[in-house]
Amino acid sequence: MRYDTVKSLYDWEKILKALADKSRLKIIQALMRQESSVNELANNLSMHNYNLSKHLKILEDNGLVDKRKKGINRICKISEDIQCFISDNKYILNLGCCKFEFGRNL
Repeated sequence: MRYDTVKSLYDWEKILKALADKSRLKIIQALMRQESSVNELANNLSMHNYNLSKHLKILEDNGLVDKRKKGINRICKISEDIQCFISDNKYILNLGCCKFEFGRNL
């Protein structure tokens, strides 16, 4: 998807506000590398499920994260439209207007 097409689909102000939180950036960083269940994310990020769910809801509402049900688990992943902005090495999220560079560690 081209940047100008995505730009018209999204409200960049809302997306940047959603990313303006350290916990949500950690979630994005983890999901850029691989999709995970809510429980896996909570364990890997040392977050309580309740707090994680609140952050995931904000990311989902702003089109950054998708969730699907698999058995009793909710599996989270970066949304299809945002995946085109992730570098091949899975460490850079380049939105065009700004670039988020993540280290190898969470």
